[in-house]
Amino acid sequence: MSKKIIYQLVLDDLQEAAMQTINRKLTLDEIETIKEKIADRIEWFDAISGVIRENFE
Repeated sequence: MSKKIIYQLVLDDLQEAAMQTINRKLTLDEIETIKEKIADRIEWFDAISGVIRENFE
């Protein structure tokens, strides 16, 4: 299997969400606190299978 990255989140994505949600940027400590929790909440399989179905069924 290839390890090529198809999509990823960057710090700017987190900071943009923070600004829109709590009206401020996150500290590095706050980012460390939430980064694993973000990965646990991303419904990656549903997103991928939905796009596959929309385009190839």
